[in-house]
Amino acid sequence: MLLGSRVEVKGQNSPRSGGSACFRFAVSMAPAMSGTVESTRKMTLFRNCSSLTLLGFWLVGGCASLSGTWRAVEIDPPDATGVIRTMTFDGQRYTATAGEGAKRQTTTGDFGWNGSRLTLRTTGGPVQVFSGRKGGGQLTLVDDRPDGQVRTTFEKISD
Repeated sequence: MLLGSRVEVKGQNSPRSGGSACFRFAVSMAPAMSGTVESTRKMTLFRNCSSLTLLGFWLVGGCASLSGTWRAVEIDPPDATGVIRTMTFDGQRYTATAGEGAKRQTTTGDFGWNGSRLTLRTTGGPVQVFSGRKGGGQLTLVDDRPDGQVRTTFEKISD
């Protein structure tokens, strides 16, 4: 950071306060330097580094969020039972519906997502861990079961 410069980074990650799941950053710089060529070079370098830092925060942080409602669009193998069909993530809470027809079951609880692993901590029930990835408007989760893997691909249907 240059001497005499100030950088403020403000993040907002609350859907209730009008923010999105991705962090919004505002950068304000108030350099206290003269308009010399050297100070202009330093300021350009500083702006480039600041932009890269903010891009890193955006990629790692907020946009990895799962907030919203997701619906299963592909299940492999197709005859797998007890598969989650819809999930809604709000803050650190989730609601999931699994099964079909009379065997449909809804669970709620807390969840954790680190970008490659989803942990569902069901209220009064078991903890489920899925490996997964998110990209292109889809979320793919793999459930390692004693009888084999079940891969489910979800599409986001609402924020």
